[in-house]
Amino acid sequence: MEEDDFNWQDLEELDNSLELSEAEEPDTTPQVYAFDDPLEYKPPYELTINFSPNDDYLRRDKQKISIVEMSNIIKRDNHFVIDAFSKELYCYIDHGPNAGIYIEAKQSIYLAVKQIALKYEKEHWAVKSKMDDVYNWINIGLKTLETPELRHINVANGLIYIAPNGKFIHFSDEWTPEYLTTTKLPVYYDPKAECPRWEKFISEIFPEDSKHIAWEIISLLMVPIKNKAASAIMLKGPKNSGKSTFQNGILAFIGEGNYCALAPQNFGERFANGMLKNVLVNVVGDVPPVQLSVTAIAAIKQLIGNDLISGETKFGASYHFRPYARNLFSCNEMPTCASDDAFFDRFLIVPFNNVFSKDPIKEAELNTILRSTEELSGVLNKALEALPKIVKEGIKPTESMKAEHRKVVEENDPLESLKNQCEFGLGYATSCLELHDYYRALEPNDKRRKSNIVFGRDLRKTFPEISRKQIWRNGDRVWCYVGIRLIEKKDEEQMFDDEALGIDLEVEEDSETT
Repeated sequence: MEEDDFNWQDLEELDNSLELSEAEEPDTTPQVYAFDDPLEYKPPYELTINFSPNDDYLRRDKQKISIVEMSNIIKRDNHFVIDAFSKELYCYIDHGPNAGIYIEAKQSIYLAVKQIALKYEKEHWAVKSKMDDVYNWINIGLKTLETPELRHINVANGLIYIAPNGKFIHFSDEWTPEYLTTTKLPVYYDPKAECPRWEKFISEIFPEDSKHIAWEIISLLMVPIKNKAASAIMLKGPKNSGKSTFQNGILAFIGEGNYCALAPQNFGERFANGMLKNVLVNVVGDVPPVQLSVTAIAAIKQLIGNDLISGETKFGASYHFRPYARNLFSCNEMPTCASDDAFFDRFLIVPFNNVFSKDPIKEAELNTILRSTEELSGVLNKALEALPKIVKEGIKPTESMKAEHRKVVEENDPLESLKNQCEFGLGYATSCLELHDYYRALEPNDKRRKSNIVFGRDLRKTFPEISRKQIWRNGDRVWCYVGIRLIEKKDEEQMFDDEALGIDLEVEEDSETT
Protein backbone atom coordinates (compact mmCIF):
# COMPACT_ATOMS: atom_id res chain seq x y z
CA MET A 1 0.00 0.00 0.00
CA GLU A 2 1.39 3.42 -0.94
CA GLU A 3 1.57 6.19 1.66
CA ASP A 4 -0.57 8.49 -0.53
CA ASP A 5 -3.32 5.83 -0.67
CA PHE A 6 -3.49 5.48 3.09
CA ASN A 7 -6.85 6.79 4.33
CA TRP A 8 -6.50 8.21 7.81
CA GLN A 9 -10.14 9.21 7.86
CA ASP A 10 -11.14 5.55 8.26
CA LEU A 11 -9.03 5.03 11.35
CA GLU A 12 -11.85 6.07 13.64
CA GLU A 13 -13.54 2.77 12.96
CA LEU A 14 -10.47 0.83 14.12
CA ASP A 15 -11.00 1.64 17.78
CA ASN A 16 -14.51 1.33 19.21
CA SER A 17 -13.39 3.01 22.41
CA LEU A 18 -13.36 6.34 20.60
CA GLU A 19 -17.00 6.09 19.59
CA LEU A 20 -19.44 8.12 21.64
CA SER A 21 -22.96 6.99 22.42
CA GLU A 22 -25.81 9.40 21.90
CA ALA A 23 -26.21 9.81 25.65
CA GLU A 24 -22.59 10.73 26.28
CA GLU A 25 -21.25 14.26 26.34
CA PRO A 26 -18.62 14.93 23.67
CA ASP A 27 -15.04 15.06 24.91
CA THR A 28 -13.82 18.64 24.69
CA THR A 29 -10.26 17.79 25.65
CA PRO A 30 -7.90 19.73 23.34
CA GLN A 31 -5.92 16.72 22.13
CA VAL A 32 -4.95 15.31 18.76
CA TYR A 33 -6.84 12.11 18.01
CA ALA A 34 -5.84 9.25 15.82
CA PHE A 35 -8.19 10.04 12.98
CA ASP A 36 -6.74 13.55 12.48
CA ASP A 37 -4.45 13.99 9.51
CA PRO A 38 -0.93 13.79 10.97
CA LEU A 39 0.29 16.30 8.47
CA GLU A 40 -2.25 18.94 9.48
CA TYR A 41 -1.20 19.26 13.12
CA LYS A 42 2.29 20.39 14.01
CA PRO A 43 3.31 20.18 17.69
CA PRO A 44 5.78 22.74 19.08
CA TYR A 45 8.61 20.37 18.23
CA GLU A 46 8.78 17.49 15.78
CA LEU A 47 10.86 14.59 17.06
CA THR A 48 13.75 13.25 15.03
CA ILE A 49 12.75 9.91 13.49
CA ASN A 50 15.47 8.19 11.47
CA PHE A 51 14.14 5.08 9.76
CA SER A 52 16.81 2.38 9.66
CA PRO A 53 17.06 -0.36 7.01
CA ASN A 54 17.03 -2.77 9.94
CA ASP A 55 13.41 -1.75 10.52
CA ASP A 56 12.20 -2.74 7.04
CA TYR A 57 10.92 -6.08 8.29
CA LEU A 58 8.10 -4.10 9.89
CA ARG A 59 6.59 -3.57 6.44
CA ARG A 60 5.46 -7.20 6.22
CA ASP A 61 1.70 -7.50 6.11
CA LYS A 62 1.38 -9.76 9.15
CA GLN A 63 4.29 -8.26 11.08
CA LYS A 64 3.10 -6.48 14.20
CA ILE A 65 4.95 -3.65 15.92
CA SER A 66 5.19 -4.05 19.67
CA ILE A 67 5.07 -1.17 22.12
CA VAL A 68 8.76 -1.73 22.84
CA GLU A 69 9.70 -1.57 19.14
CA MET A 70 7.67 1.58 18.57
CA SER A 71 9.15 3.21 21.68
CA ASN A 72 12.72 2.27 20.72
CA ILE A 73 12.34 3.84 17.28
CA ILE A 74 11.22 7.09 18.91
CA LYS A 75 13.83 7.03 21.68
CA ARG A 76 16.68 6.16 19.32
CA ASP A 77 17.49 9.75 18.33
CA ASN A 78 15.70 11.75 21.03
CA HIS A 79 16.23 12.57 24.71
CA PHE A 80 13.39 12.44 27.23
CA VAL A 81 12.94 13.28 30.91
CA ILE A 82 9.95 13.10 33.25
CA ASP A 83 8.67 16.03 35.28
CA ALA A 84 9.25 15.24 38.94
CA PHE A 85 5.88 16.65 40.00
CA SER A 86 3.29 16.39 37.21
CA LYS A 87 4.86 13.18 35.76
CA GLU A 88 4.59 14.64 32.27
CA LEU A 89 7.10 13.62 29.62
CA TYR A 90 9.49 16.23 28.18
CA CYS A 91 11.69 15.99 25.10
CA TYR A 92 14.96 17.78 24.35
CA ILE A 93 15.24 20.27 21.49
CA ASP A 94 18.64 20.00 19.81
CA HIS A 95 18.32 22.55 17.02
CA GLY A 96 16.63 25.83 16.13
CA PRO A 97 16.01 28.92 18.26
CA ASN A 98 14.86 26.82 21.23
CA ALA A 99 17.85 24.47 21.19
CA GLY A 100 19.01 23.44 24.63
CA ILE A 101 15.69 23.18 26.45
CA TYR A 102 13.13 20.47 27.24
CA ILE A 103 9.46 20.92 26.30
CA GLU A 104 6.30 18.91 26.95
CA ALA A 105 6.40 15.89 24.62
CA LYS A 106 2.96 14.26 24.48
CA GLN A 107 1.80 15.78 21.19
CA SER A 108 5.25 15.28 19.65
CA ILE A 109 5.12 11.58 20.56
CA TYR A 110 1.60 11.23 19.17
CA LEU A 111 2.75 12.67 15.85
CA ALA A 112 5.83 10.43 15.81
CA VAL A 113 3.66 7.32 16.32
CA LYS A 114 1.46 8.39 13.41
CA GLN A 115 4.47 8.96 11.18
CA ILE A 116 5.88 5.51 11.98
CA ALA A 117 2.47 3.88 11.47
CA LEU A 118 2.16 5.66 8.13
CA LYS A 119 5.68 4.60 7.12
CA TYR A 120 5.11 0.91 7.85
CA GLU A 121 1.39 0.82 6.97
CA LYS A 122 0.22 -0.23 10.43
CA GLU A 123 -3.26 1.29 10.66
CA HIS A 124 -4.02 -0.25 14.04
CA TRP A 125 -1.31 1.91 15.66
CA ALA A 126 -2.98 5.20 14.79
CA VAL A 127 -5.39 5.18 17.74
CA LYS A 128 -5.08 7.18 20.91
CA SER A 129 -4.99 4.19 23.25
CA LYS A 130 -1.88 2.80 21.56
CA MET A 131 -0.26 6.23 21.47
CA ASP A 132 -0.79 6.47 25.22
CA ASP A 133 0.81 3.03 25.61
CA VAL A 134 3.93 4.27 23.82
CA TYR A 135 3.93 7.49 25.88
CA ASN A 136 3.75 5.51 29.12
CA TRP A 137 6.43 3.05 28.03
CA ILE A 138 8.89 5.82 27.14
CA ASN A 139 8.13 7.28 30.56
CA ILE A 140 9.80 4.37 32.37
CA GLY A 141 13.24 4.79 33.94
CA LEU A 142 13.88 8.38 32.91
CA LYS A 143 15.73 11.16 34.70
CA THR A 144 13.50 13.60 36.55
CA LEU A 145 13.11 17.27 35.68
CA GLU A 146 13.11 19.40 38.83
CA THR A 147 14.36 22.89 39.60
CA PRO A 148 17.38 23.42 37.33
CA GLU A 149 20.69 23.45 39.16
CA LEU A 150 22.57 26.72 39.36
CA ARG A 151 25.52 25.58 37.26
CA HIS A 152 24.43 26.79 33.83
CA ILE A 153 22.62 29.76 32.36
CA ASN A 154 21.03 28.89 29.04
CA VAL A 155 21.37 31.81 26.59
CA ALA A 156 20.71 32.36 22.89
CA ASN A 157 24.20 31.40 21.72
CA GLY A 158 25.19 28.71 24.22
CA LEU A 159 25.67 27.84 27.89
CA ILE A 160 27.26 29.97 30.61
CA TYR A 161 28.87 27.76 33.26
CA ILE A 162 28.46 29.05 36.80
CA ALA A 163 30.19 28.00 40.03
CA PRO A 164 28.05 27.09 43.09
CA ASN A 165 28.79 30.54 44.56
CA GLY A 166 27.46 32.26 41.43
CA LYS A 167 30.80 33.20 39.90
CA PHE A 168 31.32 32.94 36.16
CA ILE A 169 33.47 29.99 35.01
CA HIS A 170 33.36 29.89 31.22
CA PHE A 171 31.10 30.04 28.17
CA SER A 172 30.38 27.26 25.66
CA ASP A 173 28.61 27.70 22.33
CA GLU A 174 27.26 24.15 22.51
CA TRP A 175 24.24 22.90 24.42
CA THR A 176 23.93 19.55 26.12
CA PRO A 177 20.90 17.38 26.95
CA GLU A 178 22.58 16.62 30.26
CA TYR A 179 21.49 20.07 31.48
CA LEU A 180 17.82 19.55 32.32
CA THR A 181 16.00 22.84 31.92
CA THR A 182 12.88 24.29 30.35
CA THR A 183 14.15 27.88 30.26
CA LYS A 184 16.43 29.82 27.93
CA LEU A 185 17.21 33.53 27.90
CA PRO A 186 16.88 35.11 24.42
CA VAL A 187 20.07 37.08 25.10
CA TYR A 188 23.46 36.62 23.43
CA TYR A 189 26.48 36.38 25.67
CA ASP A 190 29.15 38.90 24.68
CA PRO A 191 31.78 39.60 27.36
CA LYS A 192 32.54 43.01 25.81
CA ALA A 193 28.94 44.21 25.55
CA GLU A 194 27.78 47.29 27.47
CA CYS A 195 24.38 48.85 28.11
CA PRO A 196 24.76 52.65 28.38
CA ARG A 197 21.08 53.35 27.71
CA TRP A 198 19.98 50.92 30.43
CA GLU A 199 22.43 52.53 32.85
CA LYS A 200 21.07 56.00 32.10
CA PHE A 201 17.47 54.82 32.42
CA ILE A 202 18.11 53.14 35.77
CA SER A 203 19.88 56.24 37.11
CA GLU A 204 16.74 58.24 36.33
CA ILE A 205 14.07 55.99 37.87
CA PHE A 206 15.71 54.30 40.88
CA PRO A 207 16.45 56.09 44.18
CA GLU A 208 19.97 57.40 44.57
CA ASP A 209 20.94 54.71 47.10
CA SER A 210 19.23 51.89 45.14
CA LYS A 211 20.61 52.06 41.62
CA HIS A 212 22.56 48.83 42.15
CA ILE A 213 19.28 47.14 43.15
CA ALA A 214 18.16 47.19 39.50
CA TRP A 215 20.99 44.87 38.43
CA GLU A 216 20.43 42.66 41.47
CA ILE A 217 16.74 42.31 40.57
CA ILE A 218 17.62 41.23 37.02
CA SER A 219 20.28 38.85 38.34
CA LEU A 220 17.82 37.27 40.74
CA LEU A 221 15.13 36.82 38.10
CA MET A 222 17.35 35.16 35.48
CA VAL A 223 18.25 32.09 37.56
CA PRO A 224 16.14 29.59 39.56
CA ILE A 225 17.90 29.99 42.91
CA LYS A 226 16.84 27.37 45.49
CA ASN A 227 16.75 29.54 48.60
CA LYS A 228 14.49 31.80 50.58
CA ALA A 229 16.73 34.85 50.26
CA ALA A 230 14.41 36.51 47.78
CA SER A 231 11.10 38.07 48.60
CA ALA A 232 8.54 39.28 46.11
CA ILE A 233 9.60 42.58 44.56
CA MET A 234 7.15 45.46 44.33
CA LEU A 235 7.93 48.55 42.26
CA LYS A 236 5.79 51.26 43.88
CA GLY A 237 5.22 54.74 42.57
CA PRO A 238 2.86 57.10 40.75
CA LYS A 239 1.96 56.93 37.07
CA ASN A 240 4.66 57.76 34.54
CA SER A 241 7.48 56.93 36.95
CA GLY A 242 9.15 54.29 34.73
CA LYS A 243 7.80 51.14 36.39
CA SER A 244 6.17 49.66 33.29
CA THR A 245 9.14 50.49 31.05
CA PHE A 246 11.50 48.75 33.47
CA GLN A 247 9.22 45.70 33.61
CA ASN A 248 8.94 45.59 29.80
CA GLY A 249 12.71 45.66 29.53
CA ILE A 250 12.97 42.73 31.95
CA LEU A 251 10.39 40.77 29.94
CA ALA A 252 12.52 41.26 26.83
CA PHE A 253 15.55 40.03 28.77
CA ILE A 254 13.80 36.99 30.31
CA GLY A 255 12.07 35.99 27.07
CA GLU A 256 8.63 34.78 26.09
CA GLY A 257 7.77 31.42 27.61
CA ASN A 258 9.93 32.08 30.69
CA TYR A 259 7.40 34.31 32.46
CA CYS A 260 3.72 34.41 33.33
CA ALA A 261 1.31 37.09 34.59
CA LEU A 262 -0.61 35.83 37.62
CA ALA A 263 -1.94 38.78 39.62
CA PRO A 264 -1.66 38.59 43.44
CA GLN A 265 -5.43 38.77 43.88
CA ASN A 266 -5.78 35.63 41.73
CA PHE A 267 -3.26 33.49 43.62
CA GLY A 268 -4.74 30.26 44.90
CA GLU A 269 -7.56 30.09 42.34
CA ARG A 270 -8.20 26.82 40.57
CA PHE A 271 -5.92 26.34 37.53
CA ALA A 272 -4.06 29.59 38.38
CA ASN A 273 -1.10 28.09 40.22
CA GLY A 274 -0.22 25.92 37.23
CA MET A 275 0.86 29.08 35.39
CA LEU A 276 3.86 29.29 37.72
CA LYS A 277 5.25 25.91 36.71
CA ASN A 278 8.59 25.91 34.83
CA VAL A 279 8.82 29.69 34.48
CA LEU A 280 11.47 32.04 35.87
CA VAL A 281 9.36 35.08 36.65
CA ASN A 282 5.80 36.10 37.42
CA VAL A 283 5.50 39.70 36.20
CA VAL A 284 2.38 41.78 36.85
CA GLY A 285 1.99 45.52 36.33
CA ASP A 286 -0.55 47.91 37.84
CA VAL A 287 -1.60 45.69 40.73
CA PRO A 288 -4.84 47.21 42.08
CA PRO A 289 -5.00 48.35 45.73
CA VAL A 290 -7.56 45.70 46.65
CA GLN A 291 -7.74 43.72 49.87
CA LEU A 292 -6.26 40.29 49.24
CA SER A 293 -8.20 37.21 50.24
CA VAL A 294 -6.97 34.76 52.85
CA THR A 295 -6.50 32.18 50.06
CA ALA A 296 -4.38 34.56 47.98
CA ILE A 297 -2.25 35.50 50.98
CA ALA A 298 -1.60 31.86 51.87
CA ALA A 299 -0.65 31.09 48.24
CA ILE A 300 1.75 34.07 48.09
CA LYS A 301 3.41 32.97 51.33
CA GLN A 302 3.85 29.45 49.96
CA LEU A 303 5.30 30.69 46.69
CA ILE A 304 7.75 33.11 48.26
CA GLY A 305 8.78 30.48 50.80
CA ASN A 306 9.64 27.91 48.11
CA ASP A 307 6.96 25.60 49.52
CA LEU A 308 5.20 22.80 47.68
CA ILE A 309 1.98 24.09 46.09
CA SER A 310 -0.87 22.40 44.24
CA GLY A 311 -1.49 22.75 40.53
CA GLU A 312 -4.17 21.53 38.18
CA THR A 313 -4.55 21.51 34.40
CA LYS A 314 -7.92 21.79 32.70
CA PHE A 315 -9.08 18.33 31.66
CA GLY A 316 -6.02 16.95 33.41
CA ALA A 317 -4.94 15.61 36.77
CA SER A 318 -3.98 17.69 39.78
CA TYR A 319 -0.43 17.58 41.11
CA HIS A 320 1.96 19.26 43.51
CA PHE A 321 5.08 21.13 42.47
CA ARG A 322 7.73 23.44 43.85
CA PRO A 323 7.78 26.66 41.78
CA TYR A 324 11.00 28.59 41.37
CA ALA A 325 9.37 31.63 39.77
CA ARG A 326 10.15 34.97 41.40
CA ASN A 327 7.51 37.67 41.60
CA LEU A 328 7.95 41.17 40.16
CA PHE A 329 4.95 43.44 40.67
CA SER A 330 4.31 47.14 40.21
CA CYS A 331 1.60 49.35 41.66
CA ASN A 332 0.58 52.90 42.43
CA GLU A 333 -0.69 51.86 45.86
CA MET A 334 -0.06 48.55 47.62
CA PRO A 335 -2.84 45.98 47.97
CA THR A 336 -4.07 45.63 51.52
CA CYS A 337 -4.08 42.68 53.87
CA ALA A 338 -6.26 42.55 56.96
CA SER A 339 -5.58 39.00 58.11
CA ASP A 340 -1.77 38.91 58.39
CA ASP A 341 0.15 41.81 59.91
CA ALA A 342 3.49 40.28 58.76
CA PHE A 343 2.40 39.90 55.14
CA PHE A 344 4.42 42.87 53.90
CA ASP A 345 7.60 41.45 55.40
CA ARG A 346 7.61 39.17 52.35
CA PHE A 347 7.99 42.11 49.95
CA LEU A 348 10.97 44.16 48.88
CA ILE A 349 9.40 47.51 48.03
CA VAL A 350 11.35 49.76 45.65
CA PRO A 351 10.08 53.37 45.55
CA PHE A 352 9.79 55.02 42.13
CA ASN A 353 9.33 58.67 43.07
CA ASN A 354 10.41 60.49 39.89
CA VAL A 355 7.55 61.39 37.55
CA PHE A 356 8.19 62.00 33.84
CA SER A 357 6.07 63.77 31.26
CA LYS A 358 3.98 61.48 29.07
CA ASP A 359 5.43 61.19 25.57
CA PRO A 360 4.29 58.06 23.66
CA ILE A 361 6.83 58.56 20.87
CA LYS A 362 9.83 58.83 23.18
CA GLU A 363 8.51 55.95 25.28
CA ALA A 364 8.28 53.71 22.20
CA GLU A 365 11.80 54.70 21.15
CA LEU A 366 13.13 53.94 24.63
CA ASN A 367 11.44 50.53 24.69
CA THR A 368 13.00 49.70 21.34
CA ILE A 369 16.48 50.70 22.52
CA LEU A 370 16.19 48.80 25.81
CA ARG A 371 15.15 45.67 23.89
CA SER A 372 18.05 45.84 21.42
CA THR A 373 20.44 42.88 21.19
CA GLU A 374 23.48 44.95 22.15
CA GLU A 375 21.86 46.51 25.21
CA LEU A 376 20.48 43.20 26.49
CA SER A 377 23.91 41.57 26.15
CA GLY A 378 25.30 44.37 28.31
CA VAL A 379 22.51 43.83 30.83
CA LEU A 380 23.50 40.15 31.01
CA ASN A 381 27.07 41.14 31.92
CA LYS A 382 25.80 43.44 34.65
CA ALA A 383 23.57 40.69 36.03
CA LEU A 384 26.45 38.20 36.01
CA GLU A 385 28.53 40.64 38.07
CA ALA A 386 25.77 40.84 40.68
CA LEU A 387 25.04 37.10 40.77
CA PRO A 388 27.62 36.04 43.45
CA LYS A 389 26.11 38.51 45.91
CA ILE A 390 22.58 37.33 45.10
CA VAL A 391 23.54 33.69 45.64
CA LYS A 392 25.18 34.51 48.96
CA GLU A 393 22.70 36.87 50.58
CA GLY A 394 19.90 37.83 48.20
CA ILE A 395 18.81 41.45 47.84
CA LYS A 396 19.45 43.64 50.88
CA PRO A 397 17.03 46.59 51.14
CA THR A 398 18.51 50.09 51.12
CA GLU A 399 17.46 52.91 53.46
CA SER A 400 14.99 54.32 50.93
CA MET A 401 13.46 50.85 50.49
CA LYS A 402 13.20 50.39 54.26
CA ALA A 403 11.52 53.77 54.63
CA GLU A 404 8.99 52.92 51.91
CA HIS A 405 8.33 49.55 53.56
CA ARG A 406 7.62 51.22 56.93
CA LYS A 407 5.27 53.66 55.20
CA VAL A 408 3.35 50.83 53.52
CA VAL A 409 3.02 48.86 56.76
CA GLU A 410 1.73 51.93 58.59
CA GLU A 411 -0.78 52.74 55.86
CA ASN A 412 -2.04 49.15 55.73
CA ASP A 413 -2.24 48.55 59.47
CA PRO A 414 -5.93 48.36 60.47
CA LEU A 415 -4.98 50.05 63.73
CA GLU A 416 -4.38 53.18 61.69
CA SER A 417 -8.16 53.33 61.21
CA LEU A 418 -8.39 54.40 64.86
CA LYS A 419 -6.69 57.69 64.00
CA ASN A 420 -9.91 59.01 62.49
CA GLN A 421 -12.04 57.65 65.32
CA CYS A 422 -10.03 58.88 68.29
CA GLU A 423 -8.46 61.96 69.81
CA PHE A 424 -5.06 61.90 71.42
CA GLY A 425 -3.90 63.90 74.44
CA LEU A 426 -2.30 63.56 77.84
CA GLY A 427 -5.57 64.14 79.64
CA TYR A 428 -7.55 61.41 77.84
CA ALA A 429 -8.21 57.83 78.95
CA THR A 430 -10.39 54.98 77.65
CA SER A 431 -11.14 51.62 79.21
CA CYS A 432 -9.02 48.83 77.67
CA LEU A 433 -12.06 46.62 77.19
CA GLU A 434 -14.15 49.44 75.77
CA LEU A 435 -11.53 50.40 73.16
CA HIS A 436 -10.92 46.78 72.20
CA ASP A 437 -14.66 46.12 71.75
CA TYR A 438 -14.91 49.22 69.59
CA TYR A 439 -12.01 48.05 67.44
CA ARG A 440 -13.52 44.57 67.04
CA ALA A 441 -16.60 46.17 65.49
CA LEU A 442 -14.51 48.56 63.38
CA GLU A 443 -12.16 45.91 61.92
CA PRO A 444 -13.98 42.53 62.05
CA ASN A 445 -11.40 40.81 59.79
CA ASP A 446 -8.29 41.67 61.79
CA LYS A 447 -7.04 38.71 63.81
CA ARG A 448 -6.09 41.07 66.68
CA ARG A 449 -9.78 41.49 67.42
CA LYS A 450 -9.69 38.07 69.09
CA SER A 451 -7.10 38.93 71.72
CA ASN A 452 -7.05 41.90 74.08
CA ILE A 453 -3.40 41.13 74.81
CA VAL A 454 -2.28 41.27 71.18
CA PHE A 455 -4.43 44.32 70.52
CA GLY A 456 -2.92 46.21 73.45
CA ARG A 457 0.63 45.32 72.46
CA ASP A 458 0.18 46.42 68.85
CA LEU A 459 -1.80 49.51 69.82
CA ARG A 460 1.09 50.86 71.88
CA LYS A 461 3.54 49.89 69.15
CA THR A 462 1.54 51.84 66.57
CA PHE A 463 0.86 54.79 68.90
CA PRO A 464 3.85 54.96 71.26
CA GLU A 465 2.42 58.04 73.04
CA ILE A 466 -0.26 55.80 74.58
CA SER A 467 0.37 54.08 77.91
CA ARG A 468 -1.59 51.55 79.93
CA LYS A 469 -2.50 52.38 83.50
CA GLN A 470 -4.99 51.70 86.23
CA ILE A 471 -7.17 54.65 87.14
CA TRP A 472 -9.90 55.26 89.66
CA ARG A 473 -13.40 55.49 88.23
CA ASN A 474 -16.53 55.42 90.37
CA GLY A 475 -14.61 53.91 93.25
CA ASP A 476 -13.05 51.11 91.18
CA ARG A 477 -9.63 50.72 89.65
CA VAL A 478 -10.00 50.20 85.88
CA TRP A 479 -7.33 49.32 83.33
CA CYS A 480 -7.27 52.09 80.75
CA TYR A 481 -5.28 53.31 77.75
CA VAL A 482 -4.11 56.76 78.73
CA GLY A 483 -3.60 59.35 76.00
CA ILE A 484 -6.51 58.32 73.77
CA ARG A 485 -10.31 58.69 73.75
CA LEU A 486 -13.08 57.83 71.31
CA ILE A 487 -14.47 60.88 69.47
CA GLU A 488 -18.03 59.57 69.60
CA LYS A 489 -17.81 59.48 73.40
CA LYS A 490 -15.99 62.74 73.96
CA ASP A 491 -19.03 64.18 75.73
CA GLU A 492 -18.64 61.52 78.42
CA GLU A 493 -16.24 61.95 81.29
CA GLN A 494 -12.95 60.71 79.86
CA MET A 495 -10.56 63.38 81.14
CA PHE A 496 -8.55 62.98 84.31
CA ASP A 497 -5.90 64.98 86.02
CA ASP A 498 -2.45 63.52 86.66
CA GLU A 499 -3.34 62.40 90.17
CA ALA A 500 -6.51 60.61 89.09
CA LEU A 501 -4.64 58.63 86.45
CA GLY A 502 -3.09 56.50 89.16
CA ILE A 503 0.08 54.44 89.03
CA ASP A 504 1.71 53.34 85.75
CA LEU A 505 2.11 49.58 86.06
CA GLU A 506 4.70 48.33 83.55
CA VAL A 507 3.19 44.85 83.21
CA GLU A 508 1.46 43.01 80.40
CA GLU A 509 -2.10 41.76 80.69
CA ASP A 510 -2.20 38.13 81.73
CA SER A 511 -5.69 37.41 80.47
CA GLU A 512 -7.97 38.58 77.73
CA THR A 513 -10.48 39.90 80.27
CA THR A 514 -8.02 42.12 82.11
